[in-house]
Amino acid sequence: MAPTPRATRSISLSYLTTLEGKDAGEMGTKTKIMILSSAGVLFLLLAVPFWQWIPDDAYISFEYARNLATGDGLVFNPGERVEGFSNLLWTLILALAARLGGDIELIARLISMAAALASLGLILALLLPRREAKDSVIEADATPTIAALMIVSGCFFPLAFYATAGLETAFYLLCLLTGAVCHLKAVNRRTVRLHYVSLFAFLAAAMLRPEGVGFLIINVAFLLLRRKRIPMGVLLTGAAVLLGYAAIVVIKYEYFGNIVPNTYFAKPGASWHYLTPLFRGLRYLIRFFVTSGLLLLLPFVFFVPKSRGQRYAWVYLFSFAACQLAFILFVGADILRFDRFAVPLYPWIIGLASLGALGGPQKPYAPSRTALKRTLIVCAALIVLLNGIRVVRAHRKYCVHDWMHARAHCEIGRFLGKVLPQGGGIVANEIGAIRYHSGHAVLDMLGLTDSTVSAIRYESFQTYGIGSSPWSTVSVTRYLFDQDPECVLLPSLEILSLDDKTEHQSTMHPLWYTIFTEPRLDRGYRPICYFQIHPAKFLYVFVRNDVGIELEPSDLPHGRCLESRLIRE
Repeated sequence: MAPTPRATRSISLSYLTTLEGKDAGEMGTKTKIMILSSAGVLFLLLAVPFWQWIPDDAYISFEYARNLATGDGLVFNPGERVEGFSNLLWTLILALAARLGGDIELIARLISMAAALASLGLILALLLPRREAKDSVIEADATPTIAALMIVSGCFFPLAFYATAGLETAFYLLCLLTGAVCHLKAVNRRTVRLHYVSLFAFLAAAMLRPEGVGFLIINVAFLLLRRKRIPMGVLLTGAAVLLGYAAIVVIKYEYFGNIVPNTYFAKPGASWHYLTPLFRGLRYLIRFFVTSGLLLLLPFVFFVPKSRGQRYAWVYLFSFAACQLAFILFVGADILRFDRFAVPLYPWIIGLASLGALGGPQKPYAPSRTALKRTLIVCAALIVLLNGIRVVRAHRKYCVHDWMHARAHCEIGRFLGKVLPQGGGIVANEIGAIRYHSGHAVLDMLGLTDSTVSAIRYESFQTYGIGSSPWSTVSVTRYLFDQDPECVLLPSLEILSLDDKTEHQSTMHPLWYTIFTEPRLDRGYRPICYFQIHPAKFLYVFVRNDVGIELEPSDLPHGRCLESRLIRE
C-alpha cells in the first residue's frame, strides 16, 4: 500500500533530520559512513599506484624547505633570494618537518594523502541537503544522488594522481573545502564560531597558492553582504585576516623583491601585451571537461534552486567556480599533466550539480526533479568509467616514462653529488631533484628559480609571443655560461652527434640547441657520459675541462630508471 502524502512528508522530514540534526539516527550515520568509505576505498585504489611518482616541481619546494630548516634561508641556491615556488605555507610546513628531523619526501606525501581523504569527507558535507525552517520539501531519496556524486569524487583522477606527488594540491583543496563548508554551515545553522574557522581556512589557502586570495576575498564579500546578520566580531576578524595577508605580501616583497612568484615571469600569464594564455587556458578547460567527463554535469549546474538558502549556497559555490576558471584562463593553465589546476574546481561543479538536481525549480518547461536525479546518476556512472580509463592509460603510458624520468633525475643528482667537487654550479633543465640530491647550486635554464633568466623569458613572451625566441635563447645561453658552471646537463630527444651538430637543429628544443652549439661549450667543456632516461629522452653530462673526473662504467648509476654510457674521446 502506497504511503499517504502526509506519510511521505514525515519520511522526508525524518530523513532530513537524520542527515542534518545534531542527534543523527543510526541509519543516517551508517549511510554516510558507507558512502564515504566507498569513495575513500575507490580513491585509494586509484592513488596508491602512483605513490612512487614525485614531479620535479615538488623537489623545488623540498629544497627551499630544507635550506630554511638548516639556516640558509628561504632560498633555492644559498645567497639567491628568488621565489621559485608558489606554495609558501606548504614550504613552511615542510621546513618545520625537516627541522624536527622528518623525511621531507615522505611527510609531504603522507600529508597530501591525508588531506585528499579528508577532502572527500568535506565534499560529502558540501553535498548533504540543508535544513531550512520554511522549506521541508527535500526528498527522502536524495541518497542515491549524493552517493553517485561521492563516487565521482572518489574516482576523480587528477586528485588521485596528485595526492601522492608531494605538492600542495590536496592540502590546498582541503583548506578551500574547510572554508566553504564552515561558511555554509555557519549561515545555515547561525553558528558564529564556524565563520572564524572559515576565515582562517581561506587565509591558509591564500598562503598556499597565490590564487587562494581570490577565494578569501569572495568569502569576506559574502560576509559583508550579510553584515546585518553577521556579528561585528566576525566582520572585524575578516578585515584582520585581509590585513594579515597584506602584511605577508609586504614581507615577501621585502625578502624576494617581488609580490608575485618568480614562476609568473618564467611562465607568464596574460597581460595587455600578451593575450595568448587566455586561449591556451580555454583549450585547457575544454580538454579538462571533456576528458574528465565533468562536461556531463554542466547542465545541472545552471538549474538554480528555488529555496532561498539553497540559492545562497548556489551563488556562493558558483562564485568559487568562476574564480578558479578566471585564474586558469589568466595564467594559461598548467604545464604539469592531468589537470592539476582543475582539482580546486571540481568540488564546486559537483556541489552545484547536486543543488541543481535536488533543489532545481519545478516549472512546466523544466524537467521533473526525479528525471534530473536519474539523469545525474547515469552521468556520474559515465564519469567514473572515463576516469577509470584515464587511470589505466596513465599507469601504462605516463608512469613508464615520466615516473622513470622523475626517479632518474634523483639518481643522476646523487651521482653528480659524488663525482663533482663541492662549490661548483650545474646548468640543468629539470632542476628540483638534481639540486635536492646533488647538494650543488643549480642554474635553471627555464628561469623558475633564476630571476635573470625569467626576466629574459618574460620579455621574450611580451615581444615575440614565445619564451624561447632566437633572442631569448642566445641571451639565456650567454648568461648561463657567464656564471662559469662546472657542469652542464644537456637534454636531448635522441643520441647526439658531437661532430656534426647541425643535424640536430630540427629535433632539439631551441634553447637546448643554442647551448649545444655555444662556442664556450666546445672550448671549455668535455662530455663524459650520457643517461638514457627512456627511449625518447637523453641527458648528456658536460664538465669543465679543469674539473678532474675519472670514471669507469661501474661508477655510473644503472637500473630500471635509466641506462648510462661513458663517452670516450
